[in-house]
This record gives sequence, C-alpha cells and structure tokens, in this order.
Amino acid sequence: MELPALLLLLMTSCVAQEPKFKPPTAPVNCESDIAMLESASAEAGTKGLIIVIARLGDGDRNLALNSRRLHNVRVYLTEWGERRDSKTVVTAAGERVKGYGRIEIYIGGRLFSAILIRPNADLIVGSCTYEINTPAEQRRENNLYPWRDRFQRKSRGKRTS
Repeated sequence: MELPALLLLLMTSCVAQEPKFKPPTAPVNCESDIAMLESASAEAGTKGLIIVIARLGDGDRNLALNSRRLHNVRVYLTEWGERRDSKTVVTAAGERVKGYGRIEIYIGGRLFSAILIRPNADLIVGSCTYEINTPAEQRRENNLYPWRDRFQRKSRGKRTS
C-alpha cells in the first residue's frame, strides 16, 4: 500500500472516532430537554445503561437542585414516554462547574449530551405547556415535581384574635 493511501486511511479512521456531541452554549427550552432525554433513551436501547450526572452551576444557590434535577430525569425516563427499566438509569451528583448547571448524559461510557439549566431552576420535563387535562396527567406531573406543593403560598384567610 502506498504512503498517501495509508495516510488517508488513518485520517478517515481518526475522524470517524470524533465524538458526535457538541456541547450547548446556553439553556434552550423544555421541548429541547425532552428531545435530548428521548434521544439518549433511543440511543441506549431498551437494555442499555444511561448514566446521568447533575452538576450545579456557579449561579445555583440551592444545594437540593441536583437531587431535584436527577429525580426529574429518572421519573421522566422511567415513567413517561417509553418507560425504561429503572435499573438502566444510574444517577449521581458531580462537582460544581463554572457557568450554567447541567445534566450530563453518558451512554456506553461516553458523553452523549448535556442539558444546560438556568441558575436556581428545576429541569422542566413532562408537560411544557402547563396544561393538565386529566387527573392522570396531574398525578404524573405531581410525581415529577413533588416539592412544588410544599412551597406554594397558602391562603391565610382572616385572622381571629
């Protein structure tokens, strides 16, 4: 084999090994986040392992955000859409990062995608429109965000002295 042909063969094999993932530069929207989770689930297949690492950004002040974001990913992947087996979703909290908080999704030991999240915000998945039509939809939504009802203002009514 000639040297130019050998170099061309080596260059094409190196290019083929470059990761497909291009990191986002800013948070997008609920629909995009759902598409990333769905795409990761499809890429992993029904039995494939998905590893999810949540990282707080330097603007995140609530330390519970990682747990809440990981909860949302797990519930979405195992109870919405195709409903993965919960044994195929592994979640962990990682170190804080500069910039936006993020959810990193790994498939086959490689970074598949990352979802950037605005400071101090939950990862919004499920119903992006806030339009709930049935009690079943309300129960699914409540399972995604179980802490919301604890922080809603309660009517104080009139004080009795």
